[in-house]
Parts: sequence; C-alpha cells; structure tokens
Amino acid sequence: MPSRLTEEQSHTNFNHYARSQTAWGTFLRQSPATEIMVSTVNLNSRTQQTAQIGGVYTAEEHRRKGYQQLALRLLLSDCYKLHGMRKAVLFTAEGASAHKLYEKLGFVVIGDYGMFFK
Repeated sequence: MPSRLTEEQSHTNFNHYARSQTAWGTFLRQSPATEIMVSTVNLNSRTQQTAQIGGVYTAEEHRRKGYQQLALRLLLSDCYKLHGMRKAVLFTAEGASAHKLYEKLGFVVIGDYGMFFK
C-alpha cells in the first residue's frame, strides 16, 4: 500500500488495527515466510448499529481479482457478528469503478456528497 512508512512499520500498524477489529486486509503469500498485503479496508467510525467504512484500497496490479471483495465481505461479516451493526455507509467518488463491487455487496447509491476543507 502506498505509504511513507517502512514495510515493517506498515505491518506493525496494520496488525495493531486488525487486533482492535478496525482493519481488514487480503494478503498474498510469496514464500513460506513472506506475504504481502494487496488490499485493505477500515472501520473508520461506528455507532451502535452503523459502520462507516473507509481506507478501501487495492494495489493497482492486484485490482479486479476479488481481493477487495474478500476484505469487504470480512469487514461486513465481522461488523455484523462481532459488533452487532446492521448498516454500513461508505463514501466514494461519483462514477468510481468500485461502484459495481459495492452494489454487488448490497450497497445502494443514496446521493452524491462531498466537502473539502482547505
């Protein structure tokens, strides 16, 4: 994933959030001792019944292979089973290619929204 952190720092950071059940990822094993994260998604915030999803990213060379779908399915399942959430919201750019994936997972477009703080 693009980052200013070293690979080891990124791994430590992801593990911290994964243990707190606020980050999910998809990994590819390159060798018995090495694996790389190819896709990630985060639970950015939550209320008692609603998850706000963000940090949805898949490395460009691994897109359209089902990795993000797997990470999102895991997040949604855990939000339901572990956290008791019944709804989820995510924000994405209008016309983003990921819309097809989100709709396949059951998301519906409810409007366009965006704000920018300069």
